Amino acid sequence: MDELTPEMVHRFVDKIEVQADGSVNIHYKFTTTALLTV
Repeated sequence: MDELTPEMVHRFVDKIEVQADGSVNIHYKFTTTALLTV
C-alpha cells in the first residue's frame, strides 16, 4: 500500500483538528489496545 485513500481516512479517522499555531491533532476511531489484540 503506497497511499492513503479517502475511503481509508473515513474508515479510521474520527476527526482532524488544526490548531491556531498550525499543529494538527488526529483522533482515530480505534485505540492502540485494539491494534494489539488483532
